[in-house]
Amino acid sequence: MRQLFLRRGETEIHVSRDAYVTDQARSYIRENGIRLIVDGVPPASTGTTRPAGGALPENDAIRPAKEMAQGRFVTLDGRRLSEKPEHMTHLHANVLVPKTHPRIALRGRLDDLEADILNLQLRALEEGNGKLVDALQQTLDFARKILGAEVAEKPLEDTELLGMDEAAQRRVSHNPKKYLGIGHLMPDVHMGALALGLNKLRTETREVELACVAAFERPDGSSERTDLVRALNRLSSTFYIMMLGVIAERTAKES
Repeated sequence: MRQLFLRRGETEIHVSRDAYVTDQARSYIRENGIRLIVDGVPPASTGTTRPAGGALPENDAIRPAKEMAQGRFVTLDGRRLSEKPEHMTHLHANVLVPKTHPRIALRGRLDDLEADILNLQLRALEEGNGKLVDALQQTLDFARKILGAEVAEKPLEDTELLGMDEAAQRRVSHNPKKYLGIGHLMPDVHMGALALGLNKLRTETREVELACVAAFERPDGSSERTDLVRALNRLSSTFYIMMLGVIAERTAKES
């Protein structure tokens, strides 16, 4: 709900009749005056009109899921709880897990990665490198899509990064001399802050990839979410390509 409202600017959001809306989402809807529309229910009965000077009324058309009847929350081992313990958090819907759960740890690592992308994006903006600012925005959007697909438990759609699909990206990262005019390099202090920042994002993304493997590893060693693992691999390669590109541009300017 927050992403729809803040990032996409949507103030009128449609849900199906059987949609489960968490208490957190309900509060967010009221606080921000979002118009929540239940598809298939006449507007007069959806309770989405804001009364003068008051909060949004309760939307009776949106009912809790059936499994909520005996308790607001349920744990992975089937226990039902009326209150959310402080040491637990939402895995999805009303399912609670300890905050140390591998998937929650993965979400934290993705959150860290997004924050670090933003920090480097600000540095690029301050240095007047608009091209890098735009490229970093693409990687930020991609990281957010990965997080969204994990939380919603939906497949991640194929997305181009910097105008490259996965095959093109592999060609560039494996043969940068041909495509960028600069070969593989070991990180060095003389590369400059932006290039070293991109190298840090590359290594951080590798760590997030390992967290993703751990979060979705099956007993036989295979992964439940190969789409997310592959996407993180692509993202780290993208940061490497961007690092070499920044160095190539800087070298060309200096010469």
